[in-house]
This record gives sequence, structure tokens and C-alpha cells, in this order.
Amino acid sequence: MSQHPVALTGLLRVISRSYRAATYARDWALRRRDLDTEVILIAALLHDFVEMVMWVLAPKDCSEIESRKKLDPTLRSADAQHAVFGVSFNQLEHALAVRWRLPELLISMMGDQHGEHPSVRNVIYAVNLARHSSRGWDNPALPDDFRDISGLLNVSVERVKELVVPEEHRHRYGTDSEDYCVIAERNEATLESDGPVGGVLPEHTSGESDSLLPQNGDTPTP
Repeated sequence: MSQHPVALTGLLRVISRSYRAATYARDWALRRRDLDTEVILIAALLHDFVEMVMWVLAPKDCSEIESRKKLDPTLRSADAQHAVFGVSFNQLEHALAVRWRLPELLISMMGDQHGEHPSVRNVIYAVNLARHSSRGWDNPALPDDFRDISGLLNVSVERVKELVVPEEHRHRYGTDSEDYCVIAERNEATLESDGPVGGVLPEHTSGESDSLLPQNGDTPTP
């Protein structure tokens, strides 16, 4: 990596973005009283692990993807990845997760096959917000993210902005920091009286989320 400073920067950017996505995902899962909060956090954290690996193993190709996206802002990441690698990172991620025999619940949350499920949407929306906001809080994709999160948390779009937009950027959305604190405290008090929410993903069995790695010596093999 020392010979590819651009690749190191790209890797650190993805790591930072993944951490932010995991933070968002965990916060929303707690607010929703989801029973699989820890799995949701890990799914968001691992969602872009293939991109991290590619920055290490194929830095020039990853740089080529970034160059193509800069030349064509409308180019989807998956299309750019497929053009360079012949496969999208999400497809490769799913194949590796299955090959390594990760828990089915975790694999379900890392993909979009069950995108209608609240827990999966929780992960997807957190990843989207982290990705788009990393390019600036004036990113044109953010209004759609705010609306998605609003539906997930069953709160207003304005409330979503108060929850996720950093204080130094709230002036962009007309959010007063003092009002934000008052509303946040009121919301936390309301959450204390809420019960658990969410459903069960396919093949989700009781206790599965307690052990996110294979047991009894069943070690994943890359």
C-alpha cells in the first residue's frame, strides 16, 4: 500500500464509510426495537468489505473505477465495477459470504434479496446514507435517503434530518440546534415506552444472532 497512496486513501475512505454506516444502522435498529440489532450492525459494517479487499489487491483497477465515475457522475458503481472486474462487488460479496458459510441471517441482511424486510432496509438505508453523505451533505441523492429513512423509522423527513445531519450542517436544512436537542430528548423518552418491532427473515431461528460465526470448528475458508 505504501507504493499506492491513492489506494491507501481509497481504503481508509471505505473503512470510515463502513463505520458510519454501522453506527447509523445500530442507532435506527435500537429506535425500532429490532431484536437483531447486533446482526444489523455487523451486516452494515461488512457490507462493503469486498471494496476494501479490492483496494488492497487491485488498487489500479479500483482507481480506474473511481476515474470512470468522476468522468460520468451518472455512472452507477455496480456498472463501473462490472466493466472493470466483470462482476459487481455486491455479487462477489454474496458469493464469498456463502462460500465462507456465514450465518444465513447475516447473509440475508448484507444483500438486497429481502429488501422489503425492515431489518434489511435498515442496513441498506444506512449504507446509502453513509455513501452519499461522504461526498458532502449537499449531495443530490440525500433527499431520497431522508425519505427512505423516514418510512423506516415512521417519523417525518424533518425529524430524520435532525437525527442524522451533523450540527455544523443543519443550517442547510433550517434545523435549529436548540430545538434539535429538545426534540431528541422528547423522542428518547417516547422510545422508552415502545415495544419491540420487526419481523423474522427467512430461515431465521431463535438464538442465531447470538453466534455470528460458524461454531464447532467450522472455520470459514476464503
